Amino acid sequence: MARDEARRLLEAAGAFYQNKVTSTTTVVVAGQPNPLQIGKLHGTKLYDVARRMRLGQRISIIDAERFSRLVGLRGR
Repeated sequence: MARDEARRLLEAAGAFYQNKVTSTTTVVVAGQPNPLQIGKLHGTKLYDVARRMRLGQRISIIDAERFSRLVGLRGR
């Protein structure tokens, strides 16, 4: 799913979209890896998420299937 479509679905479900991880981030959707990313396993956002989680911030990392259920695309 394209990022713009995901953002539209999030906002329609009442969620707030962020371009970067902040102290208010609670959920991150991990999509397909970008072949141009800096890390071998994941990009900078997931590195930041891991760092924040180590420091005690509660963040859930979900996949596309879970995201679809949360925004009401499946399981109605």
